[in-house]
Amino acid sequence: GYSIMRWNKGRQDHNQAAIVESFRHQGAWVWIIGQPCDLLVLYRGSLGVVEVKNVEGRNRPTKQQKALQALAETQGLNYHVIRHGESVSNLLDSWPPGQTRSDPARTRKTSR
Repeated sequence: GYSIMRWNKGRQDHNQAAIVESFRHQGAWVWIIGQPCDLLVLYRGSLGVVEVKNVEGRNRPTKQQKALQALAETQGLNYHVIRHGESVSNLLDSWPPGQTRSDPARTRKTSR
């Protein structure tokens, strides 16, 4: 399997802490990764990749971030770019629920 580690211990977008707090306040699990994306977010059983950008909007996605977005989307993962903590609520309202696994004990046929 893969391990989740912090790739880049360098600079974070100045609004990231508020965005992370907003996700967590609304019940999402958040892992701060750094690279190739800023955050992994688990909400309603669905995992998403979140890239935090500064409010000013002058920063553009890197080639690595664009490649990750394409990969995430082809694999059915949520990929989002967010700039404001206030946007988290709208994002989570539209967050698709994950697929639930059936309990093998419930679906097992029993013989009488």
